[in-house]
Amino acid sequence: MQEATQSAMKKCAICEQPILPEHLPCAQLENGEEAHLVCWKKNQSAPQTEPLTHEKQVAWEKLCEEKGWSCRICGALPDLGQQFENNLCEDCKLSLGNYDPTVS
Repeated sequence: MQEATQSAMKKCAICEQPILPEHLPCAQLENGEEAHLVCWKKNQSAPQTEPLTHEKQVAWEKLCEEKGWSCRICGALPDLGQQFENNLCEDCKLSLGNYDPTVS
């Protein structure tokens, strides 16, 4: 009988732990799932930086392309907020540093 109760027990959509009677009431999520109130509150108070970071990255890539700030050899773009020295990424600098035109 206890196995049937355990299998019917709902799990928190955030932490995936069982929602026990002492955890009630629980939060109803938009997709119909349930979550512990504590998990839901932590999730709500966490800064939502992922979309903003993605938007910043896309804007940075567009700016780099417009300004010609890519590596002149491989075309790589610099990290967010950085610029390449002499329009060369680190990998291409290393390759050029190891290049010896006298060796065939």
